[in-house]
Amino acid sequence: MLEGLSSAFILTLLLIGASVIDDLRSRKVHNSLVTSIFVVSLWSAFALFGTAAAPQIAVSIVGAFAFCLPLYLLRVVGGGDVKLIIAISPLWAWSDIAWTLAYSLVWGAILGVLMVFLRKEGRAFLQNLFSLALTNPVEKKQLHKIPYTIAIFFGFLTHWSLLQKGISLL
Repeated sequence: MLEGLSSAFILTLLLIGASVIDDLRSRKVHNSLVTSIFVVSLWSAFALFGTAAAPQIAVSIVGAFAFCLPLYLLRVVGGGDVKLIIAISPLWAWSDIAWTLAYSLVWGAILGVLMVFLRKEGRAFLQNLFSLALTNPVEKKQLHKIPYTIAIFFGFLTHWSLLQKGISLL
């Protein structure tokens, strides 16, 4: 998929960017947007990489689902975020999905802590951490949530930037 990297990169930025705007406006990623993103990603993947890439595209879609499902079940990411990753996955190799998710987890933590302290909710945050460490459930209204599409956006940029510099963590 290297021959279409720049086109796939720009398209991915635009598609994730649209989801970030949607998430910031409504605090959710709408299904109509995700469906549109999937159609555009799938069509673009075949246009950029040809029909010979069909097996790799299928592996990417299944890989996106497999990587995201545990994160969704653990409530690390929401359903809209999972659907977004799956919708964009035709443009990526499965390893790009894995690294983008890994970096987005780091960015999500950074952004979450930053938001907590900007809102001066540090004490509630520490109480939640302590409660979770003791395996006590935290009430849903007390959880601190961020628009996770921003973390996905930064995760993708981090992965792409490291690839451009020839840095691989494997």
